[in-house]
Amino acid sequence: MKFFSVRKHALLWARLFTAGLFLVLLFFVFRKYENGLYTDPVLSLRINEVCTISPGTTEGDSVTYEDYIELYNPTSQAVSLEGLYLSDDAGDPLQAALPEGEIEPGGYYIIYAAGEGDSAPEGTPSVAFGLSEEEVIMLTWVCELEDGTESAHTIDSVYVPASISPGAVYAATEDGGDSYGQLSPSPGLSNASASAILEDPVFLTPGGFYEDSVEVTLTAAEGLSIRYTLDGSEPTEDSPLYTEPLILTDPSSSPNVWSALENITTSDRNYEIPDTPVDKAAVVRAAAFDGEGNRSGTVTCTYFIDFDEKEGYENAAVLSLVTDPENLFSQEEGIYVRGSLYEEALEAGLIYEGLSWIELMDYTHYYLEGMSSERPAHLELYSVYGDALLNQSCGIRIRGNESRSFPQKSFTLYSRKRYEKESFDPVLFDTGISYDSLILNNSKTPKKVFFFSLVEDREAAVQEYIPCQVFLNGEYWGMYYLMERYSSEYLEGRYDASPEESTLIKDTRYVADGVEEEIESYRALRDYLDREDLDDPEVYEGLLEQMDMQSFIDWMCVNIYIANTDNKPLENNVYTWKSDGSTETALPENMEYSDGKWRWMLYDLDDSLAAGTVYADSGAWSMDSFTEHAVYASSGYLDDKPMPALMKNADFRRQFVLTFLDMANENFRPDRVLALLDEIEEQYSSWAELSWERWNTNLQDQTFSEQVEELRLFFENRFDSIIPCLAEHFGLTGELVTLSLSAENGGAVSLNTLDLDLMDGSWQGRYYTDYPVTLTAQETDGAAFDHWEIEGGSIIEGSQDSASIQVRLEEDTTVRAVYTES
Repeated sequence: MKFFSVRKHALLWARLFTAGLFLVLLFFVFRKYENGLYTDPVLSLRINEVCTISPGTTEGDSVTYEDYIELYNPTSQAVSLEGLYLSDDAGDPLQAALPEGEIEPGGYYIIYAAGEGDSAPEGTPSVAFGLSEEEVIMLTWVCELEDGTESAHTIDSVYVPASISPGAVYAATEDGGDSYGQLSPSPGLSNASASAILEDPVFLTPGGFYEDSVEVTLTAAEGLSIRYTLDGSEPTEDSPLYTEPLILTDPSSSPNVWSALENITTSDRNYEIPDTPVDKAAVVRAAAFDGEGNRSGTVTCTYFIDFDEKEGYENAAVLSLVTDPENLFSQEEGIYVRGSLYEEALEAGLIYEGLSWIELMDYTHYYLEGMSSERPAHLELYSVYGDALLNQSCGIRIRGNESRSFPQKSFTLYSRKRYEKESFDPVLFDTGISYDSLILNNSKTPKKVFFFSLVEDREAAVQEYIPCQVFLNGEYWGMYYLMERYSSEYLEGRYDASPEESTLIKDTRYVADGVEEEIESYRALRDYLDREDLDDPEVYEGLLEQMDMQSFIDWMCVNIYIANTDNKPLENNVYTWKSDGSTETALPENMEYSDGKWRWMLYDLDDSLAAGTVYADSGAWSMDSFTEHAVYASSGYLDDKPMPALMKNADFRRQFVLTFLDMANENFRPDRVLALLDEIEEQYSSWAELSWERWNTNLQDQTFSEQVEELRLFFENRFDSIIPCLAEHFGLTGELVTLSLSAENGGAVSLNTLDLDLMDGSWQGRYYTDYPVTLTAQETDGAAFDHWEIEGGSIIEGSQDSASIQVRLEEDTTVRAVYTES
């Protein structure tokens, strides 16, 4: 008897069903191959190279620094870009469609990842997203099937890892291959032509200050050799081979090299090179090589040897700036010299010796601007205690206007990811700000930075600074001021202004940082300030919704008081800014700055103390800078826009007069100013004298002490000279009287725009009786305000017990705020 197996029978039918299903699927796959879906050469395209830190690629006659993606076509057929998409977002693989075109057989295709707000070179393909590390880049193809439906296929994807070295790209080690690594960029070329980026060597002996000598030890990965230089140049395979620790001693007695160059300015400056060796530091630059044409990045350290025995460095911050000498001093590429532009123009008869700096701007390398004038460098900053504050690579440009033609030039320092970091470490000025750029300003005059220190409490922004002794490629280059640079980072750090919603405008003409479209908002403000009816309260109220009037008035009062002759509130040497939103972590006191109003920033105060006028050489304090002006200017402050229109408004005039008197009585109070001058003279004098000697072999500049004395004389006499001018121009007819303030049992009092701490005594200032003053008793710990006691004046708003009052000054007036213990 045969038994029927149910289990075997079921398995047989299951196998037959599976085989049938396979044949059906095979049929459909065959049909799709027959229709070209899986045989189309587009499926062979590969992401060949991803650049997240562009060191610069050449497009036509220019260089662009946008990141890019390179596609490679390994087939023998041209491949259309139709239906292709790139994305860095797995949730949106169709993020950016590629433009019309095709990739030639065996060809390479560059797509710039410009990101929002950035711009790819004109006429080049781009996608509107940026690139970063630790993300996946996807290439997707969308095609239409026979039935009219669309089908999306991921052709290729590449994960970009973290820690891509500056100057490297993440690329297929063989064109179209599956193995990726860090290579040198080769956009539009085979990756076979790209060298590998090796691991950097390491200094085991840190840069800094040493006595007698220093033994410098380096190490590199196994199998690599180290080559080094001592002149600031980039190491090559022909540079000296490092085989044992370097023994370095003080090189200061060696002949000057960069300090011996005369082509850093023109003959009309009457510059003479130093006639003795300048102080020097030892600079070591090193790179690793593998003998197969591959190299690492360059590492740099600066060693200051026996500086305890040298004058001019005690308690000084010291900064070393190192770059390949070709970047600064070569005739063709150098940005610190007159260069080939000058020599060729001279030979062609386009220029001649003796022309002024302004006539030579188009013919000297140090007047080159923009990204093409930026050079890579390495920065080390040591604090007054000798510890390293900054040690990183950056970009440098020459900055300024006339000062570019000075022998001691100023620099702008840029921290960019392609050099090493997106920003400088937040260790400067006690602000906690990670700046993307800084200013290294020459110390020809202390006026610019000193005035900032006088008005830090005002509503017009100022720049913090650090005086430092600078070495350029190891040679002493003088005293400089390392300064903040106005930027979105500055606004975020100072005012909690959201970078996405803030705008910074320079010289009223262009957006220096932030939202480009807001230039229209600024132009609307300028147009509004042109109105003839600002005396109308409603019109003036509309103006106050667009600008912070206190910020504007503070800016005006500073420039007028210091007799600055090269700034205009709606023209040159001025920054303005606004913010329409604050950061999530904004402090309560900073919330007001997100109100969308335009505010003013103090900038470039070099031409103060009546520069360019008959008062400059004697009696600068007597200049009526309300209306008088330099020979190169067409008008004074009151005759420049927007002052003629604003002066029609009584509220504006009152606010201006009281603010001017507040600042004259407190910010520019002679005893306060002179105390600060004494302080900086004691601290800076030895540094400044060394710098003056470095740049004045042929005597031309005032010494630091002479400039400090000039400032002393100016502020000792300025109040008595400029205050009558204020009265004349603003039609004040009242008496100038003395206001004395004090607080019983301690306390703080606000006077108009001033916050005065009266805990340690009384305060005096002089005010015209035309306008009442506003007094507010501030809350203090341990004391409660009780009442006011007033002699010589009367309360016209509030009462004796009110914390805030307005007082009419009728004669010399004494006001005492009485507090009781709480």
